[in-house]
Amino acid sequence: MLASYAPTRVLIVCRQEPFCDVAVALSDDGGGSDVARLVDAFLQPEQLVADNQYWCAACNAPSDAVKQTAIASAPDVLVVTLKRFRYSLAGRTKLCTAVSLSAQLAVGGRCYTLVGVCVHSGSSAVAGHYYAYARAEHTGANGANSSCWMCLNDERSSLTSFESIQAVADRFVYDVPYALFYLAVDARPAAVDGRSLVAVPAELRSQVDSDNELWRQQRKRRRTSTAATSSLKHSNNGDYD
Repeated sequence: MLASYAPTRVLIVCRQEPFCDVAVALSDDGGGSDVARLVDAFLQPEQLVADNQYWCAACNAPSDAVKQTAIASAPDVLVVTLKRFRYSLAGRTKLCTAVSLSAQLAVGGRCYTLVGVCVHSGSSAVAGHYYAYARAEHTGANGANSSCWMCLNDERSSLTSFESIQAVADRFVYDVPYALFYLAVDARPAAVDGRSLVAVPAELRSQVDSDNELWRQQRKRRRTSTAATSSLKHSNNGDYD
C-alpha cells in the first residue's frame, strides 16, 4: 500500500512599520506578573487557528497561520504600555492587575534600564489623574555618576525610591503603572545646557513645548481668577460707614 500525502503551502508575509510603544496585555486571570515576562509574551508566536484563522489572499480562503511580532530596529527609548483599559459591550473598565516593574529589560538585542513610570490614579476607565516617577541622573564634582527617583505630581515633586514605586499599588489600590519608559544603556545622549538628555524628535519637542505653554497660560488664568475672588471677598468683609 502506497502512502499518500497532502501538499502543504507555506506563505510568509512580512510587514515592517514604525511603532510608538509596545502595548502588552495583562493576564486574564487577574494574576500578577512582571514587565519582562509580559514583553516576552508579546513577542512570542501566536497560533491563528479555528475561528481566528488568517485570511490568505493567495489562497482566497481562511488558513491556519502563525503570527509573530519582532523588533527589527530597537529604539534608544522604549515605551511599554500596559493595557489597563478593557472594552466590552458593557463599556470600558479599568484593570488594576498587580504588575511587578522590571528595572532592566532586554529587547531587540539591546539592554534597557527603567527611567520613567506614568501612573493612572482612580477606579474609573473614563476619568482619573496621572502622575509620574522619573529617575534623575547626577554627576558629582569627582565625576562619579549617581541617580535618584523623583515623584512628579502636578506642581509637586519629592524624592522617592524604586522600592516605593514598586509598592505604590499596595498603598493606593487604584494607583497603577500605565506607561513605562526605558532607556537603552548604550544610547548616546546629547548634552543640552550641561544636562545629559537623549535627543528628542523635533516634532515631539514642539508638541511638548506647545502643551507646556498652554499649561502655563491656564495656570496664570487660575491665579488671576483666585486673586480677583480673594480681593472681592476682602472688600465685601470690610468695614463701611
